[in-house]
Amino acid sequence: MNILQWKMLAGKSILFLLLVLAVGFYCYRYHPPTARTASVFDKGNALPPSGSAASVSEAAAGAVNADVLYEEKTDTLDPSVLTEITLGSNGNYQKKPSHVVVIDAGHGGYDEGAYSYNQLYHEKDYTLKVVYYLKQLLENSDIQAYYTRLEDTDVSKPSRVKLANSQHADAFVSIHCNASDPGDTTANGMEALYASHKKAASDTLTSKELAKNILDELCDYTGRRRRKVIKRDSLYLMRHSTVPVTIIETGYMSNKSDMNYLLDDTNQRAIAQGIYMGIVKSLKEKQNAK
Repeated sequence: MNILQWKMLAGKSILFLLLVLAVGFYCYRYHPPTARTASVFDKGNALPPSGSAASVSEAAAGAVNADVLYEEKTDTLDPSVLTEITLGSNGNYQKKPSHVVVIDAGHGGYDEGAYSYNQLYHEKDYTLKVVYYLKQLLENSDIQAYYTRLEDTDVSKPSRVKLANSQHADAFVSIHCNASDPGDTTANGMEALYASHKKAASDTLTSKELAKNILDELCDYTGRRRRKVIKRDSLYLMRHSTVPVTIIETGYMSNKSDMNYLLDDTNQRAIAQGIYMGIVKSLKEKQNAK
């Protein structure tokens, strides 16, 4: 083999080596190995890790077990119900003590809900933003919180109610945005809906009291216009809930002033804070009445 042939062979070897290294780097960069076979929402995280929502169909049936780690197999999970489990100081997975609440981000997925006066923004996105901030507050309390959704997914109304009822929640809070009739952009402000029937109440807290407390705290904290606390027994969540329930309308997307308020992250945090304070007030009253 002459010198030219040796050079050609050496060049081909170098190219082959570079190709192997490039393929190896691509596989490691875009398909990294994982050491975990289970996932939970660790305490302190504002949002669940991408693709690892801890959700089980048993939650809606009242069979949530805090000692169980949920495997990351999407084909075995029911995306209609999400539940949060916290990591205790001793390293064991455990439920938070004290009260239980279920938080519902209204609409989601194909159900976009109301839309803004200019049709650029949809209700499902802003209810979820408020829930994210409310989740941060609840994580640092002694309240056990369950969430009907933490992503832009379709969740049926029966699944939402079933989660609250099966967990015997002290409060079931559904967060929404309002909208007036087409062409009317004057309606504005915050309001709360409640169920008046006896089954949607506990011995020490009614749906109306829950709705009033949250609306009062929400409007006091944000400074936004306070509308009414309205009885709405005809709505699905109201008819089928067996725990204290309220729908909180955080503003009119059909109104320019309300919509501009909802767009701001700081205001979304303020809304979450107001709702949180109303929940705490209601739970304290419930506790003191026992």
